[in-house]
Amino acid sequence: MGQYFKIVNKTKKQVLEPMTFNSGCKHGEIIANSSNGSVLQALGHLITTCDRGWGEKDIKGTWAGDEIIMVGDYHESELYDKSYNARWYKDISEEVMFELFHDRVEPTTTDSDMPDNTAHTKGFCYSWMGMEMQEWLIKYGTETLYGERKRLLLKWFPVACHEGNLRQKYNFVEKEQEVS
Repeated sequence: MGQYFKIVNKTKKQVLEPMTFNSGCKHGEIIANSSNGSVLQALGHLITTCDRGWGEKDIKGTWAGDEIIMVGDYHESELYDKSYNARWYKDISEEVMFELFHDRVEPTTTDSDMPDNTAHTKGFCYSWMGMEMQEWLIKYGTETLYGERKRLLLKWFPVACHEGNLRQKYNFVEKEQEVS
C-alpha cells in the first residue's frame, strides 16, 4: 500500500494536504507533481523570503524559517495522525491555493479599469497561474478532477469549468457522429 505523506509546519501548527492540490499522497507522487497549483508550489509560496504582496491577510512567506516536515503515516512521532485534529493543527491548503490562483484588485479600481483576467471572486483577478488553470479547465473540463480540488476549482472558476465540460461533451458527441 505504501506510506502517505503531508506537509506539516510544527512551529505554526499548520498543514498542507497533498490531495487538495490534486497530488497523490505518496512521496514520489508529491515530488513528481509539477502541475499548476501543486503542493510543492504551495510550499514554495509559504517558505519564500520575498516581499509579501497581498497585505495583512497574505500568507506568502509566513513559513520562512519555521520547522517544516513532510511527515509520513509510518513515522514514530505520530505527527501525521495528530495533524488531522483541528484543535491542534489547521489545514491551510485552501487558503494557499487561493493565493496561488488569485491576485488582489485595488479597491479604487473602477469597472472600466478592471483587468481582463477578472476572477469570479469579487475583488480579485486571476494570477498568471490562475489564468493557466482557467485555460486548462476550458480545454479539459473537470472530468479528471476529484475531491477537494474539484470543489475548489468549480467554486473559483465556474465559467471555465462549465465551458470545459461542455466542450468535452460536444467533442464526445462529435466523435460518435463521425463513427456512425
